Amino acid sequence: MVNASGEREFYDKIGMARWGWLPVKLRSGLKQLHDRKIVSTHELRTIGRQFVALEPHRELVVKHVIAKALELHSAGKHRNAIEHLLRHTASKDALDDYINPVRISFESTGGTHVGMKRSSNDDVCLIHPEKQLFVIADGMGGHANGRKAASTAVAALSNHFDPKKPGTLLEGVHEAHKVVFEKNEKTQREIEREELKGVYYTGEAKHNAMMGTTLTALHIEKDGKAHIAHVGDTRVYLLRKGVLRHQLTQLTTDHSVPGVQNQLTQAIGGGHGIEPEYKTVQAKDGDVFFLCSDGINKHITDREIKLVLSNYARGIITPTAVIQNLIKEANRRGGTDNSTALVVKVKMPKK
Repeated sequence: MVNASGEREFYDKIGMARWGWLPVKLRSGLKQLHDRKIVSTHELRTIGRQFVALEPHRELVVKHVIAKALELHSAGKHRNAIEHLLRHTASKDALDDYINPVRISFESTGGTHVGMKRSSNDDVCLIHPEKQLFVIADGMGGHANGRKAASTAVAALSNHFDPKKPGTLLEGVHEAHKVVFEKNEKTQREIEREELKGVYYTGEAKHNAMMGTTLTALHIEKDGKAHIAHVGDTRVYLLRKGVLRHQLTQLTTDHSVPGVQNQLTQAIGGGHGIEPEYKTVQAKDGDVFFLCSDGINKHITDREIKLVLSNYARGIITPTAVIQNLIKEANRRGGTDNSTALVVKVKMPKK
Protein backbone atom coordinates (compact mmCIF):
# COMPACT_ATOMS: atom_id res chain seq x y z
CA MET A 1 0.00 0.00 0.00
CA VAL A 2 1.39 3.38 -0.93
CA ASN A 3 1.85 5.90 1.88
CA ALA A 4 -0.41 8.95 2.14
CA SER A 5 2.20 11.31 0.79
CA GLY A 6 2.94 9.09 -2.21
CA GLU A 7 -0.76 8.63 -2.88
CA ARG A 8 -1.39 12.38 -2.89
CA GLU A 9 1.53 12.87 -5.25
CA PHE A 10 0.18 10.20 -7.60
CA TYR A 11 -3.35 11.62 -7.68
CA ASP A 12 -2.04 15.12 -8.15
CA LYS A 13 -0.06 13.85 -11.15
CA ILE A 14 -3.18 12.49 -12.82
CA GLY A 15 -5.31 15.52 -11.95
CA MET A 16 -7.45 13.84 -9.30
CA ALA A 17 -5.97 15.18 -6.06
CA ARG A 18 -9.40 16.26 -4.75
CA TRP A 19 -10.54 12.65 -4.67
CA GLY A 20 -8.58 11.72 -1.53
CA TRP A 21 -11.80 11.31 0.47
CA LEU A 22 -12.77 8.16 -1.45
CA PRO A 23 -12.36 4.77 0.26
CA VAL A 24 -8.83 3.38 0.15
CA LYS A 25 -9.87 0.40 -2.01
CA LEU A 26 -11.26 2.68 -4.67
CA ARG A 27 -8.42 5.17 -4.50
CA SER A 28 -5.81 2.47 -4.85
CA GLY A 29 -7.58 0.81 -7.78
CA LEU A 30 -6.41 3.28 -10.41
CA LYS A 31 -2.91 3.22 -8.98
CA GLN A 32 -2.84 -0.56 -9.30
CA LEU A 33 -3.67 -0.24 -12.98
CA HIS A 34 -0.89 2.32 -13.32
CA ASP A 35 1.71 0.38 -11.32
CA ARG A 36 1.02 -2.80 -13.28
CA LYS A 37 1.64 -0.74 -16.44
CA ILE A 38 -1.84 -1.55 -17.69
CA VAL A 39 -2.42 2.13 -18.39
CA SER A 40 -0.11 5.12 -18.61
CA THR A 41 -0.01 8.31 -16.55
CA HIS A 42 -1.16 10.24 -19.62
CA GLU A 43 -4.20 8.00 -20.06
CA LEU A 44 -5.15 8.37 -16.39
CA ARG A 45 -4.70 12.14 -16.59
CA THR A 46 -7.07 12.21 -19.56
CA ILE A 47 -9.83 10.33 -17.77
CA GLY A 48 -9.17 12.33 -14.61
CA ARG A 49 -10.20 15.49 -16.43
CA GLN A 50 -13.31 13.74 -17.74
CA PHE A 51 -14.26 12.44 -14.29
CA VAL A 52 -14.18 15.96 -12.84
CA ALA A 53 -17.07 16.89 -15.15
CA LEU A 54 -19.14 14.13 -13.51
CA GLU A 55 -18.39 15.19 -9.94
CA PRO A 56 -21.92 14.54 -8.62
CA HIS A 57 -21.52 10.88 -9.63
CA ARG A 58 -17.78 10.55 -9.15
CA GLU A 59 -17.76 7.78 -6.55
CA LEU A 60 -20.15 5.66 -8.60
CA VAL A 61 -18.20 6.22 -11.81
CA VAL A 62 -14.83 5.41 -10.26
CA LYS A 63 -16.19 2.31 -8.53
CA HIS A 64 -17.62 0.89 -11.73
CA VAL A 65 -14.65 1.76 -13.92
CA ILE A 66 -12.06 0.37 -11.52
CA ALA A 67 -14.07 -2.79 -10.90
CA LYS A 68 -14.52 -3.40 -14.60
CA ALA A 69 -10.89 -2.64 -15.43
CA LEU A 70 -9.55 -4.95 -12.72
CA GLU A 71 -12.02 -7.63 -13.80
CA LEU A 72 -10.70 -7.43 -17.36
CA HIS A 73 -7.13 -7.56 -16.10
CA SER A 74 -7.66 -10.52 -13.79
CA ALA A 75 -9.40 -12.35 -16.63
CA GLY A 76 -6.29 -11.88 -18.75
CA LYS A 77 -7.99 -9.56 -21.24
CA HIS A 78 -5.91 -7.47 -23.56
CA ARG A 79 -4.43 -4.18 -22.42
CA ASN A 80 -6.20 -2.43 -25.29
CA ALA A 81 -9.61 -3.38 -23.90
CA ILE A 82 -8.83 -1.75 -20.56
CA GLU A 83 -7.30 1.32 -22.17
CA HIS A 84 -10.43 1.72 -24.29
CA LEU A 85 -12.60 1.35 -21.19
CA LEU A 86 -10.69 4.05 -19.32
CA ARG A 87 -10.61 6.43 -22.26
CA HIS A 88 -14.28 6.18 -23.09
CA THR A 89 -16.23 5.42 -19.93
CA ALA A 90 -16.04 8.87 -18.31
CA SER A 91 -19.27 10.10 -19.87
CA LYS A 92 -22.92 10.28 -18.98
CA ASP A 93 -23.72 7.65 -21.61
CA ALA A 94 -21.21 5.25 -20.11
CA LEU A 95 -22.43 5.94 -16.59
CA ASP A 96 -25.93 5.03 -17.73
CA ASP A 97 -24.57 1.86 -19.36
CA TYR A 98 -23.07 0.79 -16.03
CA ILE A 99 -26.10 1.69 -13.92
CA ASN A 100 -28.59 0.43 -16.52
CA PRO A 101 -26.93 -2.25 -18.65
CA VAL A 102 -28.23 -2.96 -22.14
CA ARG A 103 -31.92 -3.46 -21.64
CA ILE A 104 -32.91 -4.76 -25.05
CA SER A 105 -31.71 -7.27 -27.57
CA PHE A 106 -32.72 -8.00 -31.13
CA GLU A 107 -33.57 -10.89 -33.35
CA SER A 108 -33.14 -9.83 -36.95
CA THR A 109 -32.57 -11.09 -40.46
CA GLY A 110 -32.94 -9.84 -44.00
CA GLY A 111 -32.96 -11.05 -47.57
CA THR A 112 -33.18 -9.90 -51.17
CA HIS A 113 -34.06 -11.37 -54.57
CA VAL A 114 -33.69 -10.08 -58.11
CA GLY A 115 -37.32 -10.91 -58.91
CA MET A 116 -38.76 -12.44 -62.08
CA LYS A 117 -38.41 -9.55 -64.54
CA ARG A 118 -35.16 -7.75 -63.73
CA SER A 119 -31.68 -8.76 -64.86
CA SER A 120 -29.90 -7.16 -61.89
CA ASN A 121 -30.62 -6.53 -58.22
CA ASP A 122 -30.36 -2.84 -57.29
CA ASP A 123 -31.54 -3.28 -53.69
CA VAL A 124 -29.12 -3.16 -50.76
CA CYS A 125 -29.90 -4.39 -47.26
CA LEU A 126 -27.76 -3.64 -44.18
CA ILE A 127 -27.95 -5.09 -40.66
CA HIS A 128 -25.31 -3.55 -38.36
CA PRO A 129 -25.71 -5.22 -34.92
CA GLU A 130 -23.09 -3.09 -33.14
CA LYS A 131 -24.78 0.14 -34.18
CA GLN A 132 -28.31 -1.29 -33.84
CA LEU A 133 -28.78 -0.01 -37.40
CA PHE A 134 -31.07 -1.51 -40.06
CA VAL A 135 -31.21 -0.09 -43.60
CA ILE A 136 -32.73 -0.80 -47.02
CA ALA A 137 -31.97 1.17 -50.20
CA ASP A 138 -33.65 0.62 -53.58
CA GLY A 139 -31.39 1.96 -56.32
CA MET A 140 -32.40 3.53 -59.62
CA GLY A 141 -30.36 4.10 -62.78
CA GLY A 142 -29.25 2.45 -66.00
CA HIS A 143 -26.77 -0.44 -66.19
CA ALA A 144 -25.14 -0.92 -62.76
CA ASN A 145 -25.90 2.61 -61.54
CA GLY A 146 -28.87 1.65 -59.39
CA ARG A 147 -26.84 -0.81 -57.38
CA LYS A 148 -23.99 1.69 -57.17
CA ALA A 149 -26.31 4.42 -55.88
CA ALA A 150 -27.82 2.15 -53.22
CA SER A 151 -24.45 0.83 -52.06
CA THR A 152 -22.93 4.32 -51.98
CA ALA A 153 -25.84 5.74 -49.99
CA VAL A 154 -25.91 2.91 -47.44
CA ALA A 155 -22.14 3.12 -46.91
CA ALA A 156 -22.24 6.91 -46.46
CA LEU A 157 -25.07 6.66 -43.94
CA SER A 158 -23.47 3.83 -41.97
CA ASN A 159 -20.06 5.52 -41.83
CA HIS A 160 -21.55 8.81 -40.64
CA PHE A 161 -23.91 7.33 -38.07
CA ASP A 162 -22.88 7.24 -34.40
CA PRO A 163 -25.21 5.14 -32.20
CA LYS A 164 -24.50 7.37 -29.19
CA LYS A 165 -25.77 10.35 -31.20
CA PRO A 166 -29.17 9.39 -32.67
CA GLY A 167 -29.35 12.72 -34.52
CA THR A 168 -26.59 11.50 -36.80
CA LEU A 169 -29.10 9.11 -38.38
CA LEU A 170 -30.80 12.05 -40.11
CA GLU A 171 -27.42 13.67 -40.78
CA GLY A 172 -26.33 10.40 -42.39
CA VAL A 173 -29.24 10.49 -44.83
CA HIS A 174 -28.28 14.02 -45.86
CA GLU A 175 -24.65 12.91 -46.19
CA ALA A 176 -25.75 10.01 -48.42
CA HIS A 177 -27.68 12.44 -50.62
CA LYS A 178 -24.67 14.74 -50.88
CA VAL A 179 -22.33 11.93 -51.91
CA VAL A 180 -24.66 10.49 -54.59
CA PHE A 181 -25.60 13.96 -55.88
CA GLU A 182 -21.93 14.91 -56.28
CA LYS A 183 -21.30 11.72 -58.26
CA ASN A 184 -24.19 12.66 -60.56
CA GLU A 185 -22.77 16.15 -61.05
CA LYS A 186 -19.41 14.65 -61.98
CA THR A 187 -21.12 12.37 -64.52
CA GLN A 188 -23.03 15.33 -65.97
CA ARG A 189 -19.80 17.29 -66.47
CA GLU A 190 -18.20 14.30 -68.21
CA ILE A 191 -21.18 14.03 -70.59
CA GLU A 192 -20.97 17.74 -71.38
CA ARG A 193 -17.25 17.42 -72.18
CA GLU A 194 -17.98 14.47 -74.48
CA GLU A 195 -20.74 16.38 -76.25
CA LEU A 196 -18.34 19.27 -76.92
CA LYS A 197 -16.21 16.70 -78.76
CA GLY A 198 -19.16 15.78 -80.97
CA VAL A 199 -20.40 12.74 -79.08
CA TYR A 200 -24.21 12.54 -79.17
CA TYR A 201 -26.20 11.35 -76.12
CA THR A 202 -29.93 10.68 -76.38
CA GLY A 203 -32.17 11.88 -73.59
CA GLU A 204 -32.58 8.29 -72.43
CA ALA A 205 -28.81 7.76 -72.32
CA LYS A 206 -28.37 10.89 -70.21
CA HIS A 207 -31.14 9.77 -67.89
CA ASN A 208 -29.65 6.29 -67.49
CA ALA A 209 -26.23 7.76 -66.71
CA MET A 210 -27.65 9.42 -63.59
CA MET A 211 -28.38 7.46 -60.44
CA GLY A 212 -30.54 7.69 -57.36
CA THR A 213 -31.93 5.56 -54.59
CA THR A 214 -34.47 5.33 -51.83
CA LEU A 215 -32.96 5.17 -48.35
CA THR A 216 -34.79 4.04 -45.24
CA ALA A 217 -33.02 3.49 -41.93
CA LEU A 218 -34.05 2.29 -38.49
CA HIS A 219 -31.96 2.71 -35.33
CA ILE A 220 -33.08 1.29 -31.99
CA GLU A 221 -31.40 2.65 -28.88
CA LYS A 222 -30.61 0.56 -25.82
CA ASP A 223 -33.57 2.06 -23.98
CA GLY A 224 -35.94 1.10 -26.80
CA LYS A 225 -36.26 4.46 -28.57
CA ALA A 226 -36.60 3.65 -32.27
CA HIS A 227 -35.56 6.34 -34.76
CA ILE A 228 -36.52 6.26 -38.43
CA ALA A 229 -35.07 8.37 -41.26
CA HIS A 230 -36.65 7.90 -44.66
CA VAL A 231 -36.53 9.09 -48.28
CA GLY A 232 -38.45 7.36 -51.11
CA ASP A 233 -40.98 4.54 -51.05
CA THR A 234 -39.17 1.85 -49.09
CA ARG A 235 -41.36 1.24 -46.05
CA VAL A 236 -41.10 0.63 -42.31
CA TYR A 237 -43.95 -1.17 -40.55
CA LEU A 238 -44.46 -1.83 -36.84
CA LEU A 239 -46.36 -4.86 -35.58
CA ARG A 240 -47.41 -4.51 -31.94
CA LYS A 241 -49.54 -6.71 -29.72
CA GLY A 242 -52.87 -5.06 -28.92
CA VAL A 243 -55.54 -5.87 -26.37
CA LEU A 244 -57.14 -8.53 -28.57
CA ARG A 245 -54.83 -8.93 -31.55
CA HIS A 246 -51.70 -7.60 -33.19
CA GLN A 247 -51.85 -4.20 -34.86
CA LEU A 248 -49.81 -3.30 -37.98
CA THR A 249 -48.87 0.35 -38.56
CA GLN A 250 -46.98 1.81 -41.51
CA LEU A 251 -44.52 4.23 -39.91
CA THR A 252 -43.25 5.85 -43.12
CA THR A 253 -44.95 7.86 -45.85
CA ASP A 254 -44.28 6.95 -49.49
CA HIS A 255 -42.57 9.81 -51.32
CA SER A 256 -44.27 8.97 -54.60
CA VAL A 257 -46.85 10.36 -57.01
CA PRO A 258 -50.26 8.87 -56.11
CA GLY A 259 -51.50 6.45 -58.77
CA VAL A 260 -48.26 6.64 -60.78
CA GLN A 261 -45.99 3.61 -60.47
CA ASN A 262 -42.23 4.10 -59.99
CA GLN A 263 -42.37 7.90 -59.86
CA LEU A 264 -40.86 9.32 -56.68
CA THR A 265 -41.31 12.86 -55.43
CA GLN A 266 -37.87 12.75 -53.80
CA ALA A 267 -34.90 10.41 -53.81
CA ILE A 268 -31.28 10.30 -52.67
CA GLY A 269 -29.12 11.93 -55.37
CA GLY A 270 -31.95 13.90 -57.01
CA GLY A 271 -31.36 17.47 -58.14
CA HIS A 272 -34.11 19.12 -56.11
CA GLY A 273 -32.78 18.35 -52.63
CA ILE A 274 -34.44 16.16 -50.03
CA GLU A 275 -36.68 16.59 -47.01
CA PRO A 276 -36.35 13.26 -45.19
CA GLU A 277 -39.12 11.99 -42.97
CA TYR A 278 -37.84 11.52 -39.42
CA LYS A 279 -39.70 10.14 -36.43
CA THR A 280 -39.13 8.43 -33.09
CA VAL A 281 -41.29 5.80 -31.42
CA GLN A 282 -40.82 3.94 -28.14
CA ALA A 283 -40.41 0.23 -28.76
CA LYS A 284 -41.97 -2.35 -26.47
CA ASP A 285 -41.11 -5.94 -25.70
CA GLY A 286 -42.18 -8.17 -28.58
CA ASP A 287 -42.47 -5.34 -31.13
CA VAL A 288 -41.63 -6.38 -34.69
CA PHE A 289 -40.26 -3.82 -37.14
CA PHE A 290 -40.47 -4.72 -40.82
CA LEU A 291 -38.63 -2.88 -43.61
CA CYS A 292 -39.29 -3.66 -47.28
CA SER A 293 -38.64 -2.30 -50.75
CA ASP A 294 -41.62 -1.72 -53.02
CA GLY A 295 -40.95 -5.03 -54.75
CA ILE A 296 -42.65 -6.58 -51.72
CA ASN A 297 -45.56 -4.24 -51.00
CA LYS A 298 -46.62 -3.80 -54.63
CA HIS A 299 -47.49 -7.50 -54.65
CA ILE A 300 -48.27 -8.23 -50.99
CA THR A 301 -51.07 -6.40 -49.13
CA ASP A 302 -50.69 -4.94 -45.66
CA ARG A 303 -53.19 -7.50 -44.38
CA GLU A 304 -51.04 -10.34 -45.71
CA ILE A 305 -47.87 -8.79 -44.29
CA LYS A 306 -49.61 -8.51 -40.91
CA LEU A 307 -50.58 -12.19 -40.99
CA VAL A 308 -47.02 -13.34 -41.66
CA LEU A 309 -45.53 -11.01 -39.02
CA SER A 310 -48.16 -12.07 -36.47
CA ASN A 311 -47.18 -15.72 -36.96
CA TYR A 312 -43.58 -14.72 -36.33
CA ALA A 313 -44.47 -12.67 -33.24
CA ARG A 314 -46.32 -15.69 -31.83
CA GLY A 315 -43.34 -17.97 -32.45
CA ILE A 316 -45.09 -20.01 -35.15
CA ILE A 317 -42.46 -19.26 -37.81
CA THR A 318 -38.84 -18.11 -37.76
CA PRO A 319 -37.58 -14.69 -38.91
CA THR A 320 -35.90 -16.40 -41.88
CA ALA A 321 -39.26 -17.89 -42.86
CA VAL A 322 -40.82 -14.41 -42.76
CA ILE A 323 -38.37 -13.13 -45.36
CA GLN A 324 -38.43 -16.25 -47.52
CA ASN A 325 -42.22 -16.52 -47.55
CA LEU A 326 -42.85 -12.90 -48.50
CA ILE A 327 -40.19 -12.81 -51.23
CA LYS A 328 -41.38 -16.13 -52.65
CA GLU A 329 -44.98 -14.92 -52.74
CA ALA A 330 -44.01 -11.60 -54.38
CA ASN A 331 -42.21 -13.57 -57.09
CA ARG A 332 -45.14 -15.96 -57.51
CA ARG A 333 -47.37 -12.96 -58.17
CA GLY A 334 -45.15 -11.62 -60.91
CA GLY A 335 -41.95 -10.48 -59.23
CA THR A 336 -41.88 -7.31 -61.34
CA ASP A 337 -39.17 -5.71 -59.20
CA ASN A 338 -36.32 -6.62 -56.89
CA SER A 339 -37.71 -7.74 -53.53
CA THR A 340 -35.92 -6.95 -50.28
CA ALA A 341 -37.13 -7.31 -46.70
CA LEU A 342 -35.70 -7.02 -43.21
CA VAL A 343 -37.35 -7.97 -39.92
CA VAL A 344 -36.35 -6.97 -36.37
CA LYS A 345 -37.95 -8.25 -33.16
CA VAL A 346 -37.31 -6.31 -29.95
CA LYS A 347 -36.70 -8.30 -26.78
CA MET A 348 -36.66 -6.68 -23.35
CA PRO A 349 -35.48 -8.61 -20.29
CA LYS A 350 -38.00 -9.55 -17.66
CA LYS A 351 -37.87 -7.30 -14.60
